[in-house]
Amino acid sequence: ALARVNHPNIVSVVNVFRANDTVYMVMRYEHGKDLRWYIKRKDGHLGENVLRAVFPPLLLGLKGVHANKLLHLDIKPANIFLRPGGNPLLLDFGAARQAVVGERTGGPFTLTLGFAPIEQYVKDPSMPEGPRTDIYAVAATLHLAITGKPPASPTARIVADTMPPLGDVAKGYSERFLDGVDRGLAV
Repeated sequence: ALARVNHPNIVSVVNVFRANDTVYMVMRYEHGKDLRWYIKRKDGHLGENVLRAVFPPLLLGLKGVHANKLLHLDIKPANIFLRPGGNPLLLDFGAARQAVVGERTGGPFTLTLGFAPIEQYVKDPSMPEGPRTDIYAVAATLHLAITGKPPASPTARIVADTMPPLGDVAKGYSERFLDGVDRGLAV
């Protein structure tokens, strides 16, 4: 299914084959560094202009993934690769699976603390995984890139959300930009 996604910001699958009782995906080799490297280098605090250059193309690629009824389910800085010139590439679809609206899908279980929304922690049919699961992870990645820290855990925030709005803790960013990130992090 991933091989059908043809977008310049989504890793290209060149071949898929079975061997050693598993399935392998061969992907095109790319030059660059993952977003985690840039965040560590700046201790978070990546500028709004940089983030506005990186994330819209990434989100357009993710839209293509979702249009093909797939969910990534493990978006985090280590899985966002920046090629020369800052052109982003979404990697590591090892946790990806087909989206079935209203149902929990089968496949590998992946949960990266700080980047997973509440629906990845609980098995509740009223909170199925969906495109919003990936959007939360993108917003959590942006939160880390802005503040240097991941957002508070959604398991704590579902009881009492005491996480302050980004506008209260991040300076030098537009209110609209920070509001968009906060909305993506809504429990």
